[in-house]
Amino acid sequence: AYVRFASVYRQFKDIDSFMHELNKLLDEK
Repeated sequence: AYVRFASVYRQFKDIDSFMHELNKLLDEK
């Protein structure tokens, strides 16, 4: 799971964009 997370994280060079996507995933729960 961590490897996939790191792979996705690498796609988001902008922390703001990464946090935005992360919040979307958390909001779906």
